[in-house]
Amino acid sequence: MTKNILSELKAVCDSLYRALENNQPYDDTLCGVVEDLLLDGMVCEREKLWRLLKTVSHHSQNEFLENMENLSSHAGFVRAWVRVTLNDGAICSALKLLSEDDAVKQYYRDDAFIASKENLTAASNLFKSLDKHELNFVCNTVVLNHWRNEEPQNNSCFLDSEEVTAETDCQPGFNRKYSVGNKLSVSLEEDLDSSHSSRTSSSTDVPQEKRSSISSCPGRVSLSESIFSENPAVRWQNSQSDLRQSSFSDLSYLPEEEEANTLSCNTEERLQYLTKITNEQGLSSQLFKCYSCTSNIGNQGQEFKVCNYDKKYYCRACYGNFAYFIPCKLIYNWDHNRYRVSKKSFDFLSQVHTLPNLDLSKLNISLYNHAPELAKVRDYRRMLNMVREYLVRCNSKDEVSYEVIRKKLGTHQYYWDTPHLYSAADLTKSFSGQLQSYLKKLAQKCIHHVYCCKKCSSLGFICEYCQNPKIIFAFELQTTDQCPGCGAVYHKSCKRSGPCPKCIRKEHILNKTRRIATT
Repeated sequence: MTKNILSELKAVCDSLYRALENNQPYDDTLCGVVEDLLLDGMVCEREKLWRLLKTVSHHSQNEFLENMENLSSHAGFVRAWVRVTLNDGAICSALKLLSEDDAVKQYYRDDAFIASKENLTAASNLFKSLDKHELNFVCNTVVLNHWRNEEPQNNSCFLDSEEVTAETDCQPGFNRKYSVGNKLSVSLEEDLDSSHSSRTSSSTDVPQEKRSSISSCPGRVSLSESIFSENPAVRWQNSQSDLRQSSFSDLSYLPEEEEANTLSCNTEERLQYLTKITNEQGLSSQLFKCYSCTSNIGNQGQEFKVCNYDKKYYCRACYGNFAYFIPCKLIYNWDHNRYRVSKKSFDFLSQVHTLPNLDLSKLNISLYNHAPELAKVRDYRRMLNMVREYLVRCNSKDEVSYEVIRKKLGTHQYYWDTPHLYSAADLTKSFSGQLQSYLKKLAQKCIHHVYCCKKCSSLGFICEYCQNPKIIFAFELQTTDQCPGCGAVYHKSCKRSGPCPKCIRKEHILNKTRRIATT
């Protein structure tokens, strides 16, 4: 069994490495092999494995997993732990800690995979080959609440229904029948489908039910602890040790700079469907011809299919086996299911997936009320937008300087330019919690710099209502408000109705200046 796991792990890592290098989709087969690795040679019930993993994990990560609303079993916590650890690139250190823990002897036989240092060294070398790539395995999904061998097998890539339904975890050797033009995890898409397969979305109404929210980054001190404590002198001390242990290079969410997407010349018509809910117009609107190849379809020709993106009619050859997120369903319904689309629409959606062309402030500002995970992303982006004004004025040359962060963001400058501009990829990563975790870590590091830097901290405010000498900042969203007129910052608990004191003072000075000028 142990030899089979190692050979299977090598095959899966090699396959995943090739997929990542070529920007091709990949499934979560690697997660299944790691699960087998952890279960190999156990002498107790599987349910006890979570108890062991908690002993080698940071308590923040354990709380992060146990607070996930879609996880309800020991199997779910273990399988989610595997995915979080792989995403964080911490699987090698976790296995090393397990092998050195004396408690392992109570859980495993001597011939277990984890009990062999030689096997762990070989496995670690395989995992390290993936370090330079970003993994996006989703952990907050009900599919993980059962072990793989307890789940029904379904190797169908697409079903006959218009909406692509949830699929079970992919077994070793299961290959996808389609490809994606940009780096987009198939595992990410499928797990999002799975967590929402029981929900039917209306084409016009935003669902009212509560969504699950992945609200914190595992292993990090929360913003409420590190930012909103009593005063600037102690705000960052609680998180200082964590910040010292993690360098700015840990912010590895953003991909390397990619070549700009080149859109084909016939995309103008398709662009309107990004934010517009479309309806079928009937075959007669296309003169009973395929929208792509113009061959006869319907009663006058071959069988046809309807594309869920543009609602046009296509012959089977032009339709193909493709599915993708529909941007307007993301915007208006917070619907992360994949729907069947034509090949032409699939190619277009792949090209525009990472382009920031969705402004929620104009399209659907109320979406934040129905998507708490997206509201968190907005708040972190608001913090970054405010803290950027401090970094611009600062002449610091450290790893959190304005220029360093600007280069790090690359083509994602809009993350701290405005809180409401998104790409479709941003929306899907907001749903999974990945974008939120990245922005939280970035905001923590920038705000930590402001609190510690003499020049930046001197640009803070004193509440003119209570006159408390403790300095406050606009990015402390939970405790402060900022006047839209003059930019002054006040405690939320102190702020009163009517003009702020600074606005009144400015108006008084302006009126006095006018009187002097007229005399």
